[in-house]
Amino acid sequence: MGLFDKNIEKASDNKYEEIKKYLKPKDKKKHIVMVNTMSKSITNGWECENKYTFQLDTIIENMQNDGYEIIDIKFDSTQQSVANMFLIRTLIIYA
Repeated sequence: MGLFDKNIEKASDNKYEEIKKYLKPKDKKKHIVMVNTMSKSITNGWECENKYTFQLDTIIENMQNDGYEIIDIKFDSTQQSVANMFLIRTLIIYA
């Protein structure tokens, strides 16, 4: 793992702390949290979106470490005209 990836990983931990305050208490009911992120446009074909991957994986892992059950993850993306970026909306369904 390179230095760039370690910086993304550290920033991902901070993202979970920001999201954590919106999580409902564990009550065996289904709840949702919506996460929005901007991502780079892929211009050279297929590649791993490392920033999104690290951020989402860290959020999911920390939710599980805190005792939440991840029921489903859904996403969609919308192309934006600003700097060839696109918006990824991720819905995490949890209990």
